[in-house]
Amino acid sequence: MKPDRVLRWLPGATALVLLALFSTVTSGEAPRVAVAELASAPVMETTRVNGSVVARRHSSLSTTVSGRVESVAVEAGARVTEGQPLVRLDDELEKLTLTSAEARVSEARTSLEDARRRLREAESVGAGSNIAATEVSSRKSAVTQTEARLARLEAERDRQRVEVERHRVEAPFAGLVSERNSDPGEWVDPGDTLLTLVDTDHLYLDFQVPQAFFGREGESRLTLIGPRAVAGRDLPISAVIGVVEPGLRTYRLRSAPEDVSGLSPGMSVTARLALDTGREGVAVPRDAINRYPDGRVTVWVLGDRDDSGYSVDEHPITVAGDPEGPTVVVVDGVSPGDRVVTRGNESLSGDMRVRLRGEGAD
Repeated sequence: MKPDRVLRWLPGATALVLLALFSTVTSGEAPRVAVAELASAPVMETTRVNGSVVARRHSSLSTTVSGRVESVAVEAGARVTEGQPLVRLDDELEKLTLTSAEARVSEARTSLEDARRRLREAESVGAGSNIAATEVSSRKSAVTQTEARLARLEAERDRQRVEVERHRVEAPFAGLVSERNSDPGEWVDPGDTLLTLVDTDHLYLDFQVPQAFFGREGESRLTLIGPRAVAGRDLPISAVIGVVEPGLRTYRLRSAPEDVSGLSPGMSVTARLALDTGREGVAVPRDAINRYPDGRVTVWVLGDRDDSGYSVDEHPITVAGDPEGPTVVVVDGVSPGDRVVTRGNESLSGDMRVRLRGEGAD
């Protein structure tokens, strides 16, 4: 049947596509393809690991003194900065005690100044002249005793200042208030949780890894798979917590990433752990790989060139490990230096000749 009679029965868009294909075939023009040259790559053993996002700092804030809550400055969900006032207890009596202590310190300072003045006068006259030596000694003792009294009163004042400060709770670090457990008017005792503060800017990702992989982390790579918002992000391995949990037969692999966007404490995460096996393979772009319903996996390898173009040959390949990522490591079927077709490989056959995209006509 002639092409125009076939196209007469097809929809317009389909007819145009078939007409273009028919024109290409009948014209004898070699299809244009894109290729990539292959290089060697380490063969990695991969496994999926599950983990959790953990805040590096998580504090239940409390006071060291008893008292009545006077004010709570934040609500749950509020972000706070380091040193920001959060809770205040009634400190009226403690402030009055502090005022009294400061007054006693001021009085002692005045007494010390007077005692030192009297000693200077005695020393300027000179012992044995117009004043007895015992009087000079007595005035020296008075200065020493007054200095000691002043030091004791200053210590009592400083202690009272600390007592006043303990009626206030400030943020020990910047973070998010996850819980508010107190309200004005409540009586609280030392150790009672007033607020819960979580550092959401510095996070750990702790993964449970099968014990079979223990000790092989040196050349490993960790890549997030889920949740979707963070998938594909590579993670540094910060620590190996090599204590195997008896019930699970797993140990912890910890990552402390700088970029924590999209992550929140308590979130579950999944990652792909890839460990170097010590063997070498060939890195093949994923776009070059053809998969068939019968399970075959192949690539088209560019061959010799003549006036009509390049020959192509389909090579069965063996993929190593979990084939995720932009490239796939192959252990059989291709070699470093081979050039494989990455674009235009959908309709190739072994008797075709091809030309390279961007290559000028001969």
